[in-house]
Amino acid sequence: MKKVLFLIPILILSACHSDDLPITQDYLPLQIGNYWNFKSINEPGNNTFVHREVVRISVIDNREYYLLVDSARYGDTIYKDSSYYRVASDGNVFVFRKNQSGLEDNRFRLNGNDGDTWSYQRGDDGKVTISLSVSTLTINNKEIKNCKGYYLDVERWADEENTVTLAPGIGFVKEYSDAWGMGWVVESARINGQNFNF
Repeated sequence: MKKVLFLIPILILSACHSDDLPITQDYLPLQIGNYWNFKSINEPGNNTFVHREVVRISVIDNREYYLLVDSARYGDTIYKDSSYYRVASDGNVFVFRKNQSGLEDNRFRLNGNDGDTWSYQRGDDGKVTISLSVSTLTINNKEIKNCKGYYLDVERWADEENTVTLAPGIGFVKEYSDAWGMGWVVESARINGQNFNF
């Protein structure tokens, strides 16, 4: 009996290892301090690295948003960009950028199902269509099931088509330009105080 009691804490500790994927259905864990580190894919000779972090909560037009800041390194130059994310009670995610004159993009539907499609107007850019697909994604031999890929197509733009993939418990895991054949994949993340490596 003592041997069994001794083994239980070891099993519990090994189950909490930081490389294990979280068991949660939260496709967009937005908590201050959460971050994602990405490396470039299919960009020969480019050492692109992107760090995305939830830095604070901001109130804009009486709505509460999470401010996410991207720091992207292209060669020796670092660029910063910020976006404001709001998750509605129905699981719709709206993204606001200050340079869009008060417009919000309905970029994600966290409760959406495989095959769902929706559209919205984006000012003078016209209609934006999002298509959702659910699949398994493998990153460095780690299989992540039930990932949600959100494919974006802006009617009046050329070569902007891209897919952002969210994984349960992790959030952002891949961003890929379908038009250009390159993008980023997550390398590591810190979600709700726990570190993950891929």
